[in-house]
Amino acid sequence: MTNSTIPGAALPLPSTFMPSPFDGDIAGKIGFRMRFAQAAIWKDLLETFQPFALRPQHYAALSMIAAREGVTQQDLSAALKIQGPNLVTLLDGLAGPGYVERRQLPSDRRFNGLFLSRAGQSLLAQMNEAQRQHEARISAQLSGEEQHELVRLLRKLEMISRAE
Repeated sequence: MTNSTIPGAALPLPSTFMPSPFDGDIAGKIGFRMRFAQAAIWKDLLETFQPFALRPQHYAALSMIAAREGVTQQDLSAALKIQGPNLVTLLDGLAGPGYVERRQLPSDRRFNGLFLSRAGQSLLAQMNEAQRQHEARISAQLSGEEQHELVRLLRKLEMISRAE
């Protein structure tokens, strides 16, 4: 198909788009294209964090704890959109090797705050560099203008879940 559209596609496709023979009717459908792009980006991210033997969820938790030292598990659970029991397992995976410490909060001793240890701070610095390299691989696929436009459009699409 040399045309700029594919039969059944939701949107016209650029003339440089090379559909896979397996795309069929979904080649230009936004949701499917986003899912395929997300899968490729997620695969790269998993490979990025593989040397640390940690997953992106661990990185997100470390980053949020660093940004808000003393955050409670309840607040971190809400921020990460992870259910309590799953967060406990995730945090145990970070506390076991000594990256995260649970400390009783002086302001309210009923709650433990989460803090990065020195080892956790060092690990996060290394993971931040790996994350920067991951982002560079993604960014290399798009011009600066395309990057800004993509972020703008993704934020707009995020509103779908907020409208419910």
